Amino acid sequence: MTDPVTPLVSHVIQDRPTKRSRVCSPGINAESFDLALDLLNNDDQLPVYLKTVLGHVMERIFSMELLIKKNNELEEQLKAEIEEKNKLKDEIEVLKNALSKRVTSPSQVGMTALASPKLGNTVVAPLGSSNTPSSTCCCEEKERVRSVVVSGISECRDINVISRMNHDHDCVRKLFHFLNIECNPVSIYRMGKPNPKFPRLLKIVFPSSYFRNDILRKAPRLKTFPTSGVYIRPSLPKEERDRLRALRLAKYKRSEQISNPVQNVPHDVNSSSSLPNSSDAAITSVSSKQSIVSENR
Repeated sequence: MTDPVTPLVSHVIQDRPTKRSRVCSPGINAESFDLALDLLNNDDQLPVYLKTVLGHVMERIFSMELLIKKNNELEEQLKAEIEEKNKLKDEIEVLKNALSKRVTSPSQVGMTALASPKLGNTVVAPLGSSNTPSSTCCCEEKERVRSVVVSGISECRDINVISRMNHDHDCVRKLFHFLNIECNPVSIYRMGKPNPKFPRLLKIVFPSSYFRNDILRKAPRLKTFPTSGVYIRPSLPKEERDRLRALRLAKYKRSEQISNPVQNVPHDVNSSSSLPNSSDAAITSVSSKQSIVSENR
């Protein structure tokens, strides 16, 4: 067998490529960069693998540009939210100062609206003002001017609450039909605790004061209502009810005194004093009656 022939090493020494110095180019704009990129992609002498690497690099560059754009938008949004937060902090400080200076005395309750802070075009009411006694009385007064109280309507004694409520609603519908009241009441409820001896008062709240005035104007027609003893009066506060009750009581006592006059008889009667005769007594009674009639007029 012949020995394999080993090729001899070439005597020519290959020189290493010299390292090129990095050239710092000036600022490149987007148009020149896109032009250079198009030239590289259209170059047929450029290897395929280099074009593939270049494509991946360009995708990463485009992704970074999108991320940078999104980051700038988030920074602008964060800046706007920080400004709004600082504005809200200032408004909270204004509200705190207004609450610390708020007048709580009942005589100056009406001045709290003037002392309330103004933010923009709206006036901010002090916190907790909805729970004050003045606001509660105002709400009750608004409901009172739209309400009437009806007495003499029979009360259902059924155990079921729904049956009792339906009975009251039916009675109110009959009453509205008789008086020609064209509206649906806001609420209907009995006042006070149940009493087996007599029915409780029935309060009716109307949607507006017009219907309340209308039913009070037509209340005298209840004289011909099929159920006798039904009366309607306006809803009044306790002080007004007490005042009217005292006036009725005084009028009743005055009428009793007029109908049953009593002659004042002296307590100490001397045995020596003689009793008046019949003619003197008649004259005295007539004069007393005339004085009572003149007082009544």
